[in-house]
Amino acid sequence: MFARRALLALLLLMPHAALAGSPALNLILPRGAQRGTELLVNLHGERLAEPQTLLFYRPGISLKSLESVNAGHVRATLTLAPDCPLGLHPIRLVTSSGISHVRLFAVGNCPEIAEAEPNSDRRTPQRVTLPTTINGTIDAEDVDYFAFDAAAGQRLNFEIEAMRLGDSVFDPHLSVFDAAGAVVASADDTMLVRQDCVISHVFAQAGPYTVAVREASFRGDGNCRYRLHVGEFPRPQGVYPPGGAPGAAVDVRWLGDPACSTERVTIPETAAGDFALFPCTPAGVAPSGVPFRVDVLAQTLEVEPNDAIDTATPAAAPGALAGVLQAPGDVDWYRFSVVKGQGYDIRVQGRSLRSPIDSVIGVRRVGGDQSADNDDAAGPDSALRFTATDDGQCALYIHDLLRGGGELYTYRVEISPVVPRLQLSAPPEFQHLAVPQANRNAMVVSLARQDYGGALRLAIGQPPAGVTLLGAVAEGPAGVEMPASLNTMPIVLEAAADAPLAAALCDFVARPADGAATPTAAFAQTVRLTEFMDNTMAAAELSRLPVAVTRRAPFSIQLDEPRVPLVRRGRVDIRVVAQRADGFAEPIPLRVLWTPPGVGSGTATIPADKTDATIALDANDGAALGSWPLVVVAVANVDGPLQVASQYAHLQVAEAQLDLALERARLTQGAQGEMLVKAKRKAGFAGTATAELRGLPKNVSAPPLQVTADAAEWRFALSAAADAPVGRYDGVYVAVTIPLEGGAIAFASPANQLFVDAPLPPEAPQAAAPPPPPGQPPSDPGRRSRPARRPEFAPGGAGGGT
Repeated sequence: MFARRALLALLLLMPHAALAGSPALNLILPRGAQRGTELLVNLHGERLAEPQTLLFYRPGISLKSLESVNAGHVRATLTLAPDCPLGLHPIRLVTSSGISHVRLFAVGNCPEIAEAEPNSDRRTPQRVTLPTTINGTIDAEDVDYFAFDAAAGQRLNFEIEAMRLGDSVFDPHLSVFDAAGAVVASADDTMLVRQDCVISHVFAQAGPYTVAVREASFRGDGNCRYRLHVGEFPRPQGVYPPGGAPGAAVDVRWLGDPACSTERVTIPETAAGDFALFPCTPAGVAPSGVPFRVDVLAQTLEVEPNDAIDTATPAAAPGALAGVLQAPGDVDWYRFSVVKGQGYDIRVQGRSLRSPIDSVIGVRRVGGDQSADNDDAAGPDSALRFTATDDGQCALYIHDLLRGGGELYTYRVEISPVVPRLQLSAPPEFQHLAVPQANRNAMVVSLARQDYGGALRLAIGQPPAGVTLLGAVAEGPAGVEMPASLNTMPIVLEAAADAPLAAALCDFVARPADGAATPTAAFAQTVRLTEFMDNTMAAAELSRLPVAVTRRAPFSIQLDEPRVPLVRRGRVDIRVVAQRADGFAEPIPLRVLWTPPGVGSGTATIPADKTDATIALDANDGAALGSWPLVVVAVANVDGPLQVASQYAHLQVAEAQLDLALERARLTQGAQGEMLVKAKRKAGFAGTATAELRGLPKNVSAPPLQVTADAAEWRFALSAAADAPVGRYDGVYVAVTIPLEGGAIAFASPANQLFVDAPLPPEAPQAAAPPPPPGQPPSDPGRRSRPARRPEFAPGGAGGGT
């Protein structure tokens, strides 16, 4: 460890190249290209100097050349293979200083053209030849018109990619006009492509036609970009069955486009979960895929009639059920055997497959009273867990919430045994790790556990050369351990001093620490690209972690290992030391990357002329006990934000040594009083500790006490000045400091009340008694006076003596 620190310090003193902060990739132009071509693309953003490479999440695109135009502009030559997968490809730019945000690049099958202004008047449209993909932009109140010819009886399909590109919240609208200006077809939102839209139209007469693109509310700006596909390519909007097994040849029926009906498709052996099928005919390939579910469950197709429990389609559990609600009001029933004590997770894949169904499902025990129902446990889709109380038969029904139905109302119900499952991901702010040479960087990972509570081992597969995953609890060739008690934790990567600049998309997996084969989880993250009113409008689904080695940073940080525990209701300060390269005099903001449950942290900044700072940690009454990983990150301005991380330290969270109860007290202005504290020994301590009353009002004081662990009561002497403010003070508490070698343990009692009262006013002197009337003897001062007789009242209500 000493050698590593010494080498790091030496490298920071060496001259360093001009540095830039993390790159920001804002735009790729053009927004897509035809597969089987080579093209020049322009990448625009900030801090793009010294580009190194592009990271492609999907196969089929290769980088031929990469050059810097200036700090905000990079040119790249891309080669798209003839069999490059169609659709959206996530891409990141890597520079010598970091990894960019993810951006989407579209791959199509039609020849590509660019919109040419002026084309904002229906009388002067831009003429296009079909099939084509048009790349355009909609400005404020803009409408783009494109003219084409159609034959009588010809079916043409129009599909626009706009919202899906992830550039802006652009809700497109399409209209098709005949030569007289009449609208023959229009579309706004289409379930298959969500806020984007599709038109499939058969032209009754031959002649010239025009298609118009606009924003649905006639808004727009320079970021409203689109790709309009027009041609005879197939454009179904659904598929049946909506799922199948990996490696299987499946005869599917396309829904929503009479020009293509059936096709035999082979599911790749490696496919799993959410997949997409691309309809293909001699006229072309659909621009985007139809969602299709892939898993190993045996699939049962519904057999009509099955709209009652008596005619339910026989099925098996575990298994998958596939059907269509063919008409409004349709209900489909299935019957299957269950085993006593076996739990089943039942999940509908409907809206997730872009079906319009808003499913409702229910399970009924045949001949019994056990039942379960659900509507929207998985968003618009349904899900429930069902445990059989006996061997026998169960029946399952499914219908649409609003009793809708039709050709596109497909569904797939997956009935799986309850087994442990894991999902490995990261919070949205952690999307990649760029690690400077001879330095570290860190991120937080999260794990969703279902029916599994064991320890796990995290491993990053094939990171760039010279990059190591450090261990928080335990490390080895198989990765680092995530304890059973954690669902989130920080991970730290370190790059060697001689690590070459490089980047990779890495497999990141979690496996049981005991060596068991299951459950396992691969990293998956949904990156939001555009949002509207907290709704995700476009996103990228990513399955690997980007890791890069970048140029040396002009600073690093080291965390002093805490030498005393953080106790419940306590506080500890941790020291962070920065090593600066010559000439680097920027402030270095610090924050704790992650804290265990019940522990909070502040922030700090190392001033430009300093090399260290402290960050405070505090623990509440229920803070999780144990030893926890502690990592601090620093983000300084190096021509933009640049982040590095400390090494791992270990934070010990423990019970407080004493259980303290502060009793309520009352005090008068200008007087003395006391406040009682009852102390109960827990862990105890040796020697004496200092106890202080805090939260006292102005001009009220109490000298600190020296206390021992065995003292059951402490009494604080209170003193109030004559001008101490009168009132009730709820925030009075006791702070205890226990000195130890290397630091001090500090904790506090729960708060209680102190009342400050004004003194009572002095009593007024009594006047002398008047002399008695003449003839009456003076009263005897020692004799008690008799009270006057209370008058009685007569039954009639008039008062009178008796």
